[in-house]
Amino acid sequence: MRLAMRSEILIGWIAGALLISLFLGSAYSGNDAETFRVGTGALKDQLWEIAANEFRALAGDSSKSPYAASATYYLGYCDFQLGQYAEVKRILSIYLSNWPSGEFSIQAKYHLARALFELGELERVRQLLEDVSSVAGELQDAGTFWLARWHYEQAEFDKSIELLKKLISSGSPQYMDAALYELSRAYSGAAKYVESIETARRLLKRPIEGEIHSQTVLLIASDLASLGRFDEAIKEALPLVEDPTRNATVHSKATALIADAHLKAGEPDKAMAYFQDFIANKPDARSERWASHQIAECMVSMSDCRGADGILHNRVEGFSERNISDLAAAIANCYSLQGEHGAAAAVLEFALSRLVNGDLRLLTGLQLAEAQFKAGDFSGVILQLSPLLARGLLNQDKEAAAAALVMVAESHERLNSLDEAERAYRLLLSLKPEESKIELALERLTSVLIRRGDLDAALGSLNQLVNSSKDLARIAQTAGRLVASFVKSGKRDRALKLAESTLTRFSEEAKRNENSSAQSARQAFFAELSRSQMCSILLSLAENSEGKMAPEGQAELLFAAAECCYIAGSTASASTIYLEVCRRYPEWRETYAASARLGAISFAEARFDDALKRFEAAAANAPPDKRCNLRYMVAESLFRMGRLPESLTLFLGVASAEGCDADVVQNACLKSGMIYEELGKFAEAVAAYERCRSMGCNEMATSVAGKRLSRLGG
Repeated sequence: MRLAMRSEILIGWIAGALLISLFLGSAYSGNDAETFRVGTGALKDQLWEIAANEFRALAGDSSKSPYAASATYYLGYCDFQLGQYAEVKRILSIYLSNWPSGEFSIQAKYHLARALFELGELERVRQLLEDVSSVAGELQDAGTFWLARWHYEQAEFDKSIELLKKLISSGSPQYMDAALYELSRAYSGAAKYVESIETARRLLKRPIEGEIHSQTVLLIASDLASLGRFDEAIKEALPLVEDPTRNATVHSKATALIADAHLKAGEPDKAMAYFQDFIANKPDARSERWASHQIAECMVSMSDCRGADGILHNRVEGFSERNISDLAAAIANCYSLQGEHGAAAAVLEFALSRLVNGDLRLLTGLQLAEAQFKAGDFSGVILQLSPLLARGLLNQDKEAAAAALVMVAESHERLNSLDEAERAYRLLLSLKPEESKIELALERLTSVLIRRGDLDAALGSLNQLVNSSKDLARIAQTAGRLVASFVKSGKRDRALKLAESTLTRFSEEAKRNENSSAQSARQAFFAELSRSQMCSILLSLAENSEGKMAPEGQAELLFAAAECCYIAGSTASASTIYLEVCRRYPEWRETYAASARLGAISFAEARFDDALKRFEAAAANAPPDKRCNLRYMVAESLFRMGRLPESLTLFLGVASAEGCDADVVQNACLKSGMIYEELGKFAEAVAAYERCRSMGCNEMATSVAGKRLSRLGG
């Protein structure tokens, strides 16, 4: 808001002008004196146009009239009151040029500064207002006020605050309300929202009304919203919307503020209703476009992707390119979250067709390629991004080029265009991008080279990854794949050598840093070899690790070899190795898992007595969260051996224990019912079956329990 203060009471110097005119009238005769008297009389009566016409005849640097100086200033003053600021600038510049120390030099500087303010020509304003505010007199407070306003316009909020506080402390009645309002605005501009609110509320306690009251309330509401106090902001602004006496501008501003507060508060449905009311009040075209854009944002927040898409298509002619780019990105993300990647690509393609700005086209083009990639349109990704790369993107924006090359390379991989994928990854590496992209490129390049069968080159790429990456899990998985490829190509010695060097790297890292990820990386490496059924490699590594690796590492390696054999179906070999783990490493934290595997093998082979022994050993040494399932297997072994009372006790314990898997508990209930039934305790059997059927975790258990209940009449 601008408090123009255009009617400053300058009675003293106007009265002085009349006295001068009488004196000059007695000293000079002719038309000049008469013209000047008429002009000053009209000036006193605020007949600005009449006064200006009279003074214009006497004013100017070429005038020979003795009234030239006074008439020139008065003409500028009249033009100021008429809002003819360009003329004010011209006339008062003449005055200050010809009479820099004239009687009205301070007034001329003040009104020239005000005119320049209105014209938006702020370069000269500061010096003029500093001159005015430094001279005691009727315009000192006015000069201070507008100098503070100048600092505000320059975003020099602290200087504005300092001047306004000085003006307020002086007790100037003429500027008190305006200074309080501007001080509140300056605090808000400096993001000192609490101080702004306190100052604005101080102003509201004064007898103010009309526009300044409305604007002060809006300022408080805006500051509350900036503090994230959206409910309070809405409550503050709502009376301005509901009061029919408020003017249309205030109503629209309050409506927009409430709508925006609802949107930021995560209430897009309420926000959209207020944005629609805002549009219904017929704002200017720019404000209507803004509200339409906000409605689309609300729709995106409510996952109404198609509604927002419709607004973009229907209103696109009025949106700025930035609005088009941002809104299309939001709508595309909305579609992607719903799995509609094709629709996401379509809206970005539409936006791209409307953009001219190179930076926005690049951003939207990358987003389009990402949407195409998610939609599985890998050829589209390549067609979209290759021209950008060819047109010099590599030199213009390294970060964008790196992102584009990742998508192009991965798209070539998906299309089995391995030569092109390799070239793209090598080009990406040549850009020396950020560390994460270097690691990704080296990992994917190694994978591409493995698929091509170029294992020597893959080994070189892996070595680069090892030397540049701290992500040991990434190294473990990539090295595991290359080991498997060496074995499959008949190069077992090289596979073993690579596996040993990888384990050495992890061991060295573990020694350097006990809290490192080396242990989990080692486990990931073993898991990768197991998935690839590299059992012989794991066994060889285990044999070769004697004395070269800590006992825990040797145990992990031997267990991984056993797991590999178990997964491959070689249960005899697996049993031998599991037994070795239990014998050699009884204190290892995972030895219970080896015992459990031995129990499972014996159970599958109907050797329930051995299974019982293995499961009991496993349950005794397992961590608390693993014991329940193992106790169930102990009970199952006893059940299969016909030791029903013992197994019943254990099944009931499992059924009532905390932390057991739900399907294990359901099976325990079923088995309890079966034992009760076998022992002739039918009421207990019915209760156990009913609990089993009610759980519904395991379809087969539920079905069996239902059938047995039917047989028992339950």
